[in-house]
Formats: sequence, C-alpha cells, structure tokens
Amino acid sequence: MSGLRVYSTSVTGSREIKSQQSEVTRILDGKRIQYQLVDISQDNALRDEMRALAGNPKATPPQIVNGDQYCGDYELFVEAVEQNTLQEFLKLA
Repeated sequence: MSGLRVYSTSVTGSREIKSQQSEVTRILDGKRIQYQLVDISQDNALRDEMRALAGNPKATPPQIVNGDQYCGDYELFVEAVEQNTLQEFLKLA
C-alpha cells in the first residue's frame, strides 16, 4: 500500500481515542495533507495490520503510516506538530 494512512475506529467508547483521531484528521486537513482513513472497526484484519505496522500488539488508534513505513501514534504526531517537523514525521520530506 502506498500513501499516508491514518488508522482509526468509528466504534469506540473512549472519548480520548475519539478526540485524538479528530485532532489528527483536523490538523492533516488544515495542512491540506492527503491521507486515507482506515476504519479498523470494519475488519479485524485491519486492526491486526495496524498493530503489526506499529510493532505493538496492543496499539490503539490513531496510528499513522506512510506506505509500509510506520510513522507513529498520536503522541508522536503531536510532538512533530509542536516541533514543526510534521513533514519528516509523516515521511513526506
């Protein structure tokens, strides 16, 4: 797979996950960075794929991947935004 993907879930009881997903997509949209939203709640194979790419069997959304390269999770994303290194974090630079 190629391109930037954000693994998320449309089914969660966690306000924190919902909030984090919204913030990631809001920032990407605001910067006009194209990405594909992958809803892991639709298929367990997608959840397993996300966790394999993250290298963490307990990883939760949002997780960000570019092609087959894992970029990071919400905390790393926010850190990259704050440090103005988002392009590098997303492996776009």
